[in-house]
Amino acid sequence: MYLIVGLNNPGGQYEKTRHNIGADFVDAMLAKLEGRGLQTGIFSRADDYGYNRVKFGENEIIFILPNTFMNNSGDPVARAKAYYKVPPENIIVACDDVNLDVGSARIRFGGSDGGHNGLKSIISKIGDDFWRIRIGVGMNDIPLEDYVLQKPTQDQRQDIDRIIDEQAENMLELISKNSLENKTNKIN
Repeated sequence: MYLIVGLNNPGGQYEKTRHNIGADFVDAMLAKLEGRGLQTGIFSRADDYGYNRVKFGENEIIFILPNTFMNNSGDPVARAKAYYKVPPENIIVACDDVNLDVGSARIRFGGSDGGHNGLKSIISKIGDDFWRIRIGVGMNDIPLEDYVLQKPTQDQRQDIDRIIDEQAENMLELISKNSLENKTNKIN
């Protein structure tokens, strides 16, 4: 069983912003599963997160989108981890990363929060032994809080969507082969 978390802020005003890249990643994975003929259904609600359970080959994937603001993401992730009894090596958290160029991504097991408040919250609740998929959104000279809550430009959005699509496919391939347990760092 795998738990895939898409970090995001709740509310329509945050949709498609840089900080909601995690939710976009979850949407891309679900679309790929539907494209393979799997029933994905709709998100159900549990306490402070929405969830979707999908049977994928021999595995089950639980997708969650916290309904809390970014800096409180640890609580719903900890609850889902405990409820579904998912080991840390099968938890995958997708988020934005201002330290990576637009159109790039990094997959890594363990490590620090890198200044990301959502990861910081999760680490404080479950420790740092889980997978991160960081999607690059770049940075400019405006304050960080303003930048991540803005929508990317059209060109940036195309690059972000391309890397999300590639990483969603990559993650499905790794899950189908049960290849995550080797904990090797992958950088794209």
